[in-house]
Amino acid sequence: MARPSGLREDRDRRGFLERAAGAGLNLDIAWTENARIYGDAWNEWVASCKATLASESGSSITDFDGSIERAVRAYLAEHPTAPYEEVEQNVLATFPPSPVINTTSPRIFEAAALGTAMILFPGEYSGVVEPWEHYIPLEKGLSNLDEVVAAVRDAETLSRLTGDAHRDLIASGRYSYRAFVNGFDEDVANRATATQRPGTTRVAQVGMTIEQLKTGRGWQISAAYDLARRSLLAWIGVRQATRSPALRSLLRRALVERGSANGLPSLWTTCSGSR
Repeated sequence: MARPSGLREDRDRRGFLERAAGAGLNLDIAWTENARIYGDAWNEWVASCKATLASESGSSITDFDGSIERAVRAYLAEHPTAPYEEVEQNVLATFPPSPVINTTSPRIFEAAALGTAMILFPGEYSGVVEPWEHYIPLEKGLSNLDEVVAAVRDAETLSRLTGDAHRDLIASGRYSYRAFVNGFDEDVANRATATQRPGTTRVAQVGMTIEQLKTGRGWQISAAYDLARRSLLAWIGVRQATRSPALRSLLRRALVERGSANGLPSLWTTCSGSR
């Protein structure tokens, strides 16, 4: 079960909107459900922004056995109009602290890909981004708001931050699907090599072959099927060509033209060009 970012970060978002409103910036900050933007419209909106405000993703509550969720549902059944703050104080706060999972967000990569500067609350962000190297840090409590506003107004600073973010997060390929799959395969191979016992590799190969034969997904069966299919089609083609006088004449013409070099369009080029 994941708990929202918390009262303090929600307050800081509202505070940024209120205090930065007088700084001459064009602000479009919202957090309500009816303000959500979906699909291509979201990408277009992010790309149109000079900078975007964000924070770490993750979970501040780990519900190992579902007891927290049941308690929340029971409380909301008795208090259906209770706001989040009330639920947090009367239900969530009564459970012992659990591991906090903080991580970076897809929004970070979206901003980097679209060339939008990032204003982020300080955090680990899985080691993906660093303050003043990839983003403008905004202290919780907004103690450095004037510094943030000055950075947003500085075109050179924004150009450097967005350029470095795109280079390290997008252009480097470090966080691409290809890199993820390669890393996953390498990790699996290392773990398998470290834990395998003598003779287990051969047993595993035999077991895999049996499974492939049972399901019909083995490459041996696929290769045999492809060879049989090609041979059958070739036999049918030759048989039909030899039985029909018109096809025999066409085949003779095609063979003669294939060996000629008179520069004229042949049956082969005509057929290949009409596909």
